[in-house]
Amino acid sequence: MSPAPRRLQNRGLEPNLHPHPKGFRYKEPRTGKYRYFGKAVTREAANKAARTLNRLLATHSSLVNRIAGQGRDRCVRSLSRSSPRGFQRSP
Repeated sequence: MSPAPRRLQNRGLEPNLHPHPKGFRYKEPRTGKYRYFGKAVTREAANKAARTLNRLLATHSSLVNRIAGQGRDRCVRSLSRSSPRGFQRSP
């Protein structure tokens, strides 16, 4: 089930950034914990920080790359075990 669409006043916020009575809060995608920006933080500053955090967290935690990398290693290991002697594994 997809999440509810953002309200009109919140449409300009970055993904994982939500308004809160304390100011703005950012939900970390990996842990699900909220981090609060204080009331003194402007909407533009909160958007900029969330954009930077989203970019950093997206590049360092790619599930597809992890799974694809493990699958290739397992395949190469199984080939090297089952192949006849003299098989040279290419990098």
